[in-house]
Amino acid sequence: MLRTTAAGVSRRTIASQLPNAGRQQARRWASGGSVPDIAHNVNEPLGFAFWATFAVVPVLTGIYQLSKYANEGEMNWLARKVFDYQVEMNDTWQDRNVARTQAYEKAAHDKHLFLYANMGESPYHEVRFPDAIWVGCPRNVPAGHYANVDYVVEHYRQKYLASEEKKTKKLAAKESS
Repeated sequence: MLRTTAAGVSRRTIASQLPNAGRQQARRWASGGSVPDIAHNVNEPLGFAFWATFAVVPVLTGIYQLSKYANEGEMNWLARKVFDYQVEMNDTWQDRNVARTQAYEKAAHDKHLFLYANMGESPYHEVRFPDAIWVGCPRNVPAGHYANVDYVVEHYRQKYLASEEKKTKKLAAKESS
């Protein structure tokens, strides 16, 4: 007890000698809110979740009754409605797909017109060698899964021979002059 009292006296003495020690306010842990507590509503309604839980049972029973097959091989009411909707919308979907495809092709054509309008050359690259045509790994390919491109190879071989003949004629004309 004496030791505790002596420690408190020494703290107070040191605190009185420090410049800011006397001005510090004691920390209070009580809430000083001035707003009074509002009484809670005792009559709380059951809410949406309660009624939705009980409404699920009759709704699911009704859907089950609509989806049951009446006779073997005959579609139920719900399946008939879905099938009729698909048949109705099939033409509409096809028309939409055709229109979208035409719009995409037109946009691609216009893009190529704008991108390559100022170029003197064609934007397409010639095939330098026949193996460039094949895309993919040449191993483990089942027979008949690659298209026959012999006519393409022959086309480029003829093109190569024609260019070589042109070069030969040009070189012969240069040497003779």
